Amino acid sequence: MNYITSTQLRSQVPRLIKTLSKGEKINLIHRSRIVGQIIPSLTTSPQRKFNPRIFLESIKSLNLKKLSSAEVKKRYQQALQKRYENFSRH
Repeated sequence: MNYITSTQLRSQVPRLIKTLSKGEKINLIHRSRIVGQIIPSLTTSPQRKFNPRIFLESIKSLNLKKLSSAEVKKRYQQALQKRYENFSRH
């Protein structure tokens, strides 16, 4: 059975993810005692490769209008104001 210490948990995240993606369980050890078990999720779906051609076709099918730089800045400013409208400086 695989194991990982609490110190290794911080420094060996890629190894942990690779092991979990294989469907293996991992025991978590802290101060020489097993304190838990890390189990892979049952609902993991296989990753699909990104296809830029299909992505561009999807965007074109939305028929979005082109925005000027000024319009983008204006919309961004409005979004920030809406998001932080209840934020106080004091």
